[in-house]
Amino acid sequence: MLHEGNLRYQRGKLQLRDYSVPGEYTANRQMPFAAIITCADSRLSPPLVFDLHHGNVFVSRSRATASTWGLWVIVPAIRALPPPQRTSDRSVVVTARTQAADLATRTPIIKQAIGAKQIEVVAAVYDIRSGKVSLV
Repeated sequence: MLHEGNLRYQRGKLQLRDYSVPGEYTANRQMPFAAIITCADSRLSPPLVFDLHHGNVFVSRSRATASTWGLWVIVPAIRALPPPQRTSDRSVVVTARTQAADLATRTPIIKQAIGAKQIEVVAAVYDIRSGKVSLV
């Protein structure tokens, strides 16, 4: 879903898709299907970059790293998850990979969710010029 949404964003064909469970109301509860930790750059709006309506992803912003605050903000989103059903700037890639590896091992809740295959922690970078999000 995220990859396809990013392709629509890059092509300028936004639909602001809503993957909420029918009958669920955003005002009553949060049921995001993804949690995104991103930098605190005002030029980046994860729901828009992935062509999503509000309430579909949980977003935490930090400086250059996944801060402890940012980590604890997404833990409730991970607990609520249902069972499972490239850039040229090398330093950005290295930072993204390092932060993803750190996040995957930082808390028992995240480690357990990865072990149960409820979540996957991936590193990705956003190209501000093209709008493309690439897994690294």
